[in-house]
Amino acid sequence: MHRRRFLTLSALAAAVGTAMPSSAEDPKSELHMPRDRKIHTGGSRMIDIGDSRHVWTKKVGSGETKVLLLHGGPGADHCYFECFEDFLPQNGIEFYYYDQLDSTNSDKPNDPALWTVERYRDEVEAVRKGLGLESFYLYGHSWGGMLAIEYALAYPQHLRGLVISNMTAGIQAYQKYAALLRSQLPVNVIAVLDKYEKAGDYKSPEYQQVVLEQVYSRHICRLNPCSNPCSAASAISTNESTTRCRGPTNSSSPAAKRTGSAGTICRRSARVHSPWALDTTR
Repeated sequence: MHRRRFLTLSALAAAVGTAMPSSAEDPKSELHMPRDRKIHTGGSRMIDIGDSRHVWTKKVGSGETKVLLLHGGPGADHCYFECFEDFLPQNGIEFYYYDQLDSTNSDKPNDPALWTVERYRDEVEAVRKGLGLESFYLYGHSWGGMLAIEYALAYPQHLRGLVISNMTAGIQAYQKYAALLRSQLPVNVIAVLDKYEKAGDYKSPEYQQVVLEQVYSRHICRLNPCSNPCSAASAISTNESTTRCRGPTNSSSPAAKRTGSAGTICRRSARVHSPWALDTTR
């Protein structure tokens, strides 16, 4: 059976080869293939962060300006950054996707003891070393913004600049604003959130539906219908690591205190010496 399949494929390949004009007849028909002996992965790399754990990264574009992306969550992933492919490489900017530990393409030990700001911060440094980045820009979105500030405080010598998108510099301010947004939700929506959060039942289908359709549609992605990457990110960001570290939704944040040092970022962010920009648009 395998011999017959091999002969069939070989005959097909020969037929295709004879049907195509030679490169001498048509130079444009020449097939360009890598001539080195390297394993080609399309820019994807698994980075060793220690203790036999690995996280996924992917390089996109090539240029002198290099940017490492820190996604939100904890527990979301790189997918909602994919729009960057449409304009960053075209402007000479080389950037790197990176799924944090317990996120989509990376290892998933699912150990709550690992969900601390300090460990995530050191994970970013391990990724930087693995990618060989120096004098690079760090872009942090949402939770990734807090993580970026922590990294800048601990490892400023490697940074060329810092961009904080859609995030406050302190948990107290986050909690205050999240409470305000929650109070503006319809009464019946608040009742559903209260019901399941008091019971600790964050995986209830009704609770998940209300979070995605009533909360995230107002404060995460207002497009209707929401773009596929944003929809995927919203679904992923209701996992256990997100719930434990941030709270069950962006509008209920008591659990965010559990990320440890994040509550002190605000008063320490003034010590960040790298050039940085703050994007607070929602």
